[in-house]
This record gives sequence, C-alpha cells and structure tokens, in this order.
Amino acid sequence: VVVLISSTIVRPVNTIPSGQTKIHLTPFDLTNLHIDYPQRGLLFPKPNPDFHLISRLKASLSLALEIYFPFAGRLAKVENLEDNTVSFFVDCDGSGARFHHAEAKTISVSDLLQPDGSVPDIMKQFFPADDFKNCDGVTEPLLVIQVTEMKDGFFVGYCYNHLVADGVSMWGFINTWSKICSSGSSSGHKPLVLKRWFLEGIDYPIHIPVSEAERAPPSRELSSVPVTKDRVFHFTKKNISDLKSKANSEVGSSDITISSLQAVTAHMWRSIIRYSGLSGEGETHCKVVVDVRRRVDPPLEKDCFGNMIYIQPAIATVEELLDRGLGWGALQINKLVNSQTSENCKKFAEDWVRNVKNLKTGVGSRMVGDSVLVGSSPRFEVYINDFGWGKPIAVRAGPGNNINGKLVLFPGIDEGSIDVQTTLWSDVLVNLLADVEFLEHVTTMTNDVAYSLYIYIYIYQHILTSDWRQKMADVTVVSSIIVQPENSNRSGGEKIHLTPFDLNLLQIDYTQRVDHQEDKTLSFHIDCNGSGARFIHATADSVSVSDLLQPDGSVPEIFKLFFPMNRVKNINGVSEALLALEVTEIKDGVFISFAYNHMVADGVSIWNFFRTWSRICKNGQRENLDRPIVLRQWFLDGIDFPIRIPPFLRQR
Repeated sequence: VVVLISSTIVRPVNTIPSGQTKIHLTPFDLTNLHIDYPQRGLLFPKPNPDFHLISRLKASLSLALEIYFPFAGRLAKVENLEDNTVSFFVDCDGSGARFHHAEAKTISVSDLLQPDGSVPDIMKQFFPADDFKNCDGVTEPLLVIQVTEMKDGFFVGYCYNHLVADGVSMWGFINTWSKICSSGSSSGHKPLVLKRWFLEGIDYPIHIPVSEAERAPPSRELSSVPVTKDRVFHFTKKNISDLKSKANSEVGSSDITISSLQAVTAHMWRSIIRYSGLSGEGETHCKVVVDVRRRVDPPLEKDCFGNMIYIQPAIATVEELLDRGLGWGALQINKLVNSQTSENCKKFAEDWVRNVKNLKTGVGSRMVGDSVLVGSSPRFEVYINDFGWGKPIAVRAGPGNNINGKLVLFPGIDEGSIDVQTTLWSDVLVNLLADVEFLEHVTTMTNDVAYSLYIYIYIYQHILTSDWRQKMADVTVVSSIIVQPENSNRSGGEKIHLTPFDLNLLQIDYTQRVDHQEDKTLSFHIDCNGSGARFIHATADSVSVSDLLQPDGSVPEIFKLFFPMNRVKNINGVSEALLALEVTEIKDGVFISFAYNHMVADGVSIWNFFRTWSRICKNGQRENLDRPIVLRQWFLDGIDFPIRIPPFLRQR
C-alpha cells in the first residue's frame, strides 16, 4: 500500500563548525548500542498543491542540519588491537540524513486514527528503517525521515540514533526544522549547545569488548514470540486528576506527593501485570527513563543536545504490586525517580565502564512479559510543530523496540491530557479492554460522546475547506441520556442466547459476558435487563439539507458527526448500549440516525423497530399497532448454549 517514490541524502547547507567534528560517547549513550532506532511520527492535514511540500521540507532540512550538525554525521568505530576492544564516537562529517518520499494514495486520516485507539498494522509502513540498531550508525545515517503522502493528509515519520540524541534533543530538532520550513529562513536560531558531561578519571573513547560490540544475530525466540498489538489509551485531565488524588490518598503522607505522571504510570503497570500470567512471588519491573540533565552536578542546560537519559527500574513482587493498591505502586516509582541524584548517576557510569556486559539484551526479552518500559514524555511539545500548512493532527510511535509492556507517552490533543501508546501481547490487551477497574480511568471515542465529537472536529477542521471547518465547529451535542423501557421486562424474556450467526459478527463495527475459568473461554448472551438505549440530541445550525445532499452523490465528511457509536464493535455491547439514536437539528431539517448491535438484530428487525417507533411517535400511543415481538426460535441441535469462544477468536 505504501510505495517509495524516492530516497535521497540531504546534507547541511554549510560545513560543520571547526572544533566540533568529534563527539565522544558516555556510558549513558553506549548502553543503547544494541537497541533499535526510536521511531516517531506526526500526522498532518494535506496542504494546498501550490505549497510544494517535498521540496520545501528538503530545503529546510538542509538548513536545520546545519544547526543540528551531529544528525548529519556517522558513528565512527575504532578497533583497539592492544586489548581486543572497540571504541565509538560521533564523526560530524556532514555525510547527511536520509529522506524518503513515499505515497499511500488509498489511505486516509480516518484509516490511521481509529476511534477505539487501536493502531492498524499498516502504520508500520509509515516509519523508516524498521530494522536499524544504534550500532548500525557506522554505515547508516543517524537520522532517517519518511514523508508519506496520503489521500487527505501527510505523515512525517522519522527515526534517529539513540547514541546521538534523546527525546529532548529530537523534539528540539523537529521544532527548529518546522520553524525553518514555515518561515523559509534559519536566521534567529541560536547555536546548538552540546552536553558537557564526561566522567572524570575515564579515558575517552571508552573501550568496549569486541564480543559486546558486535551486532547480535537474529534472536531464536522471535519465531515463538506472542503477537503484539498497539493501542493508544487516552487519559483526560479529569482521568489524571482522579488517579493522582486516589494515589496520594492511599499514600496518606503530607511529605510525599505523587505526580500525575507517576499515578498514570502506576495505573498502567498494575493493570498490565495483572494479566501477564506471572506468579504472585515473581518479580516485576517498571523501567523508567530518567533525564539527568538537571540532576548531575553541576547541572546541564535543560535543552542541551545529546543523550542524557538512562533506564532505572522500580521493583516489586507481583503480589505486592496488585494487593497494595495504586498508591503503593506509584510510591515505588516516586522513590525511584527521587533517588536519581548526581552521585547515583556517577556511580552508574563508573560501574558500567568497569564491567561492560549484557549490551545485547537491548530493552529486554520479548518472551517474559514481567516489565513495563516507560519512554517519551507528555511534556514534549508535540503539537506546536507547524511546517507551514497546519499543526499536527496526531502523533504516533513506530514498531521499533516492541516488547510487551512498552509504553510511549505523549501529550494528548486536549489540554492537560496524556496519550499512552501501549504495546501488549494480544491476550493481555483483550483482558485489559474488559477490565472495568482499568477502563474507569481511561477515555476513548467509543465510551465518551463529548470526547468523540471533540476529536472528530479537531481532525476535520484541519483537512476540510474553511467553509466546512466552520460547519464542523457548529456541530454540538446538546444532551446524551439513557432512555429505559416504560415497563419492566416481560416474564420469560430476560435472557436470549446467541447463535453462530450472531457470534460471527462479534468483531464487526457497531451483551452480557461470562468468563469460564475452567477452560479459559467466554460466552455471551443478551441480558434483557431494561438498561435502556442511548439517545443523543445534537444541533448543527450552520448545516443545511443541501450541504448534506450533494448533486454528484458525494457524501461530505461532516456526515460522520451525525451518527452515534462510530466504529463501536459488537463486542462492546457488554458495556455500551445495544441501540443508540442521534437526532441532529440542522438549519432546515432534522437528521435521525441510529447504531445497533448486530448480534441482537439484523436489518429486517431494526427497520421493523424503526417503523413501530415512528408510528408510536406519530399517533402518540402504542395500542393497536403491531403484535407482540416474536423472538427467533432457531437453535442448532446438539450444541450447548451459551456457545463458548476460545481466546484467539475473541481478540479485538
């Protein structure tokens, strides 16, 4: 689907400043020798054709590389024959960064941004250099960019060598590049400030045993590694506030304050480990990336260029983590972060140099599943990066370093929110999505009408014409309520079993669930408990009938806001209404739409319901309308109901 159009090397406009052609690497850098290049990407609206996007991006990249000159270099490797070791440093030789131009003409923004937060597999093709490890920087560029043109947007994906820079430095580069592209000039940008932290008493470049420096062969475990899926979980400002309040209340100390980030991280850690199949006495780690710029003595500039992070674990037994509550888990992370003093940083570096080992383990085993690895930061300024045709619609992480429990944190679109792109084994993800305690503090477009509308408006304000943007902004949810039956359930109709015809639609976009622990299966049936249907009242005062009914038969994008439960799956009927109706008042008409659970009814049944509802509404009464509902009475002989579904068939 994604087709590569061209691949070129972009070099800095001018030569590298004298005296800055060689950058030594510290233990913080070299610990990353065998991990994958980090991959990130921004999704943008499509600019006007006269913007000449590709040529402008390349030209501005050349100017940005003049400022961020280490990205235009290569990793240099020196063989030390006297002690059978090797050394590495960054050679700022101006070799340049690689720039891919690709096309995915059949892919639209809505294909990539799923309402439930799932990340489609095709997303992997939007990131460059999927198999680069940092040690490959000897022959490969230290920065690779891929710009993919889509049907109604652009995706700017990139990866970079983690020996050279960390997230602070990389987002600083993206911000500078976007400003240069937008303004057409690199004037006014201050010179790059390199990190100036080197351990005393250590000779540079650091010597590494040859056995630790060689690129590891493909792992034998890859063939048996469980399948992982990515999902973006959105924490609103209120979600975060509730978690923080709960954690601090459980800690119960005026001397200790659990931060928002620590509370969210602890919530993810506990929730994931709960379903990782570990024994209670087993050990689990929450590996946190710590920025030490302001922790070393003397402190460094907060935005100095380089890699000044390292990974440290909070450790607990599974039983402790799950039994002692959110506050206890957050407290372990709090203690870990606060313990990272200048002395700790120095001791880590000294110990690492004295005993270089286990570099090839990378970020951890893909088989164990006993840890979460927390990377990136919601403090990074992601959504300010405007290259001249609009701000980003979304941010995503690529498939590099994928292990069960990888958490990549970004700021959310709405102020004060956090998005956590989570990589999990499929069975862990399925269980997490059914965990009421976990979902209580997570907001998705499938369980929050206001948030769903907010996201759709944000996205389509960027990709539609100015006239349609205004119309989109005028779509407002006035109310969202549950309408329950007037009378209680009829005798004998409380439970409806589902047939193979129903269950075949379990994963179709849009139920009571029973777990069978003895054989690890699930069953579903319809619980006719009178919980009610959802009724949404909305207005779109600037939209008219003629806007919706185009002469050429085209369906405008705004129509997506006129339907409820967009892309909710039938399996969500466990927690969602089985019927949702949305009535939208427009300038000169009314649009009535509905969404229903396909395991409960088909088109024949839903249109019969609609006809009955309309007649009741018109006549003001229900007498003398239709006969009582006749339920389907077809069940296959020889099959026990409810039907049991194995785990691999219930994955979302």
